[in-house]
Amino acid sequence: MASNKAALAKSFGAFNKYFPENMVQKKVVPYHTGAIKAYKEMGIWPADSK
Repeated sequence: MASNKAALAKSFGAFNKYFPENMVQKKVVPYHTGAIKAYKEMGIWPADSK
């Protein structure tokens, strides 16, 4: 979803209101290490998060 926003928005207009940086939220439960790695690679992992 994060890397394909333009195509998603073209096929379904509601994705125009979707922002990949909102995928990462202050955590209530621990994130999977693979998710953290992916979010860091996308540049959307908050710098103040561990």
